[in-house]
Amino acid sequence: METSKFTLIHQESLTRLNSIQGSPGRSGPSDLARLAVHAQKAELVQYRGRNCLKVENGLVVLTGPKLAALDSGRIEVDIAAEDPAFPGVAFHIADRLNYELMYSQPHSSGEWDALQYDPVFHGSNTWQIYHGPKFQKTAVIPTGEWYTLVVEFDAKTASIAVSGQEPLKVDSLAMPQNSGGIGIWTYLPAYFSDVRVYALETGTSEVSCAPAGAAAPAGAAAPCSVTPSLPEGTITEWLAEGYGVVRCEPHGILNLNRYFPLALKEVTLTRRFSLEAECKVVMDFGLSDDLTLSVDGLPLYTSTKPYRPTAGKEGRGYIEFGTCKMTRVLSPGVHTLSVKLRVTEPFGWGLALSLTGENLSLLPAGL
Repeated sequence: METSKFTLIHQESLTRLNSIQGSPGRSGPSDLARLAVHAQKAELVQYRGRNCLKVENGLVVLTGPKLAALDSGRIEVDIAAEDPAFPGVAFHIADRLNYELMYSQPHSSGEWDALQYDPVFHGSNTWQIYHGPKFQKTAVIPTGEWYTLVVEFDAKTASIAVSGQEPLKVDSLAMPQNSGGIGIWTYLPAYFSDVRVYALETGTSEVSCAPAGAAAPAGAAAPCSVTPSLPEGTITEWLAEGYGVVRCEPHGILNLNRYFPLALKEVTLTRRFSLEAECKVVMDFGLSDDLTLSVDGLPLYTSTKPYRPTAGKEGRGYIEFGTCKMTRVLSPGVHTLSVKLRVTEPFGWGLALSLTGENLSLLPAGL
């Protein structure tokens, strides 16, 4: 998208606000009526020669007649952070627990994840699910200095860039809603100044894609149907006990945050399959956070994959195929694969699993 295709519809200097200290889910007093604060703290401060808004841990939603249901646009904001922080922009906001999110990481300047796409489902971040070159990109981002963050989006795609550098482009947004509110967001303290919101001019084409297959269970839209190449035998549909069929994201990872609230800490997934003859069955999988895998009611494997911040990329807890692998010789007939998953961290709850074997056939997920 080019800047010339956008029209300025809202500008928020963030320099004339009284201090507010609150809790997630609570808005500020009347003099902050134009902002809805769902952050641990937001206050007016001076930093590096500017009056600005310092935000800690959460979302601040901009309000205005043209901002409540914006489907396509461009957001520019000046940002600074002294210490590790994750400042960025939220868009297509449905409510304080569900929105698209893209942010920068000054403390990761030059690393693979300096720019991150991290949609928030039911109040949980999901970066352990959305990782790799489709959702992360390196960038040079200063610490202790002001820089400009730019996010452009339409109904189904988005990009994020810092100070004119090559952007991270996301070709298929994850949230079911195609429009919504606009806000700024950070985990850990960061400074924000001069937010400019532009609308995409009428007549500019937008990318769209239909839901995959049949409709998703009530309360959760199915992921977009654009599907990349997946490992052989990838299970893309599971039966979630007490809920119904749940479907993987286009890149093959099941995002349980899409379907379940933070209050739910455990779910059991099943998938039945048949074998024409005795053979060796191979299960290749990745997970977050704790897993017990069983076949025909017999527990075969347990694993835990927590976030370990001091362990580099290997300690991030990303859900990836190939993290765990096991084999089992099974007799001919129908078998039930069962996976009990528990969540312990709000960074992404899910599973990636492929099941292969000679003459192996998956039965429909709903059976």
